[in-house]
Amino acid sequence: MSSVLLVASLAAASAVQDPTPFDHGSLTLGECESTKYQGPWNVNVGMKKQIKLGDWNMCMDNGPPFGTEGSVVSLYECQPDDDEELNQSWNYTFDGHIISLQEGNRCVSLREDGLVLYLSSRCYDRFGILQGSFYHEQTGLCVTAHDPGSPIPVPQLNIAPGKIYSVGGSSGGDFAVQFHMAFSEHVSGVCGYDAQPYHCAVTYFPDDFLLPLTERSPVPYCYSCPKGKTVLYDKCKNHPQSVDVGMLPDYPRHVCGEGGKPGCIDNVANIYDEYTYPVENVRRILTAQTLTPFRFMG
Repeated sequence: MSSVLLVASLAAASAVQDPTPFDHGSLTLGECESTKYQGPWNVNVGMKKQIKLGDWNMCMDNGPPFGTEGSVVSLYECQPDDDEELNQSWNYTFDGHIISLQEGNRCVSLREDGLVLYLSSRCYDRFGILQGSFYHEQTGLCVTAHDPGSPIPVPQLNIAPGKIYSVGGSSGGDFAVQFHMAFSEHVSGVCGYDAQPYHCAVTYFPDDFLLPLTERSPVPYCYSCPKGKTVLYDKCKNHPQSVDVGMLPDYPRHVCGEGGKPGCIDNVANIYDEYTYPVENVRRILTAQTLTPFRFMG
């Protein structure tokens, strides 16, 4: 059993309403004509070939890991045409496929739970347009954006900035590391018991052992794996000799850029002068002397 202790600061007593009625939320399927946020969709807009929702300046997008297998299809503020990113660039084909123009050219697909849309190399799902709405041909349901509602006022807590840490063990340790990386602007360090570095478990290294990718693979997504292949489960814990440590910083820089961008993890520069405590999962009493800190320096 793993556990995670996460301490996070909350916002001030009230928040400012976003200029649009949406957050960076997932697109799902819903009963057609059940909400005003089902269209009209405008396809192939501008040089970026965006798919734009109504007059809200909101475009079909996908979240981290951008453009890759399993990336959730979402709605986000439209990027300018001179932005070189392709996560809002799509090809809506004559036969009903919505194809990402990012590397891999994956298709908008319906997840097995029948709710969330995501990117998949298995291009089975087709979408038609009826009265401005995208409808899923296999189910007859419409692509739907959700209004998150008004911000909920929260109290100001007495939490000291710069003294917030995430802690966890085993899979909880993995999550604590991810939490630290995602919110590094506010989280100052992490203690991971038997944890793996950020994105290590799904990154293919040259010395990794490869397995066929199937519907039952315990690692259903692999970054930079050859097509149709995946890696061993928990490989960075059980086979650390194959880890190419020099490759680990490449992923956040590649998908988020040096300074970060909206919808991605916080700027990686935040961790350059922070501490992380990786601890081997053995029976021991932890004291200040048994913890060996690693400090990130930019």
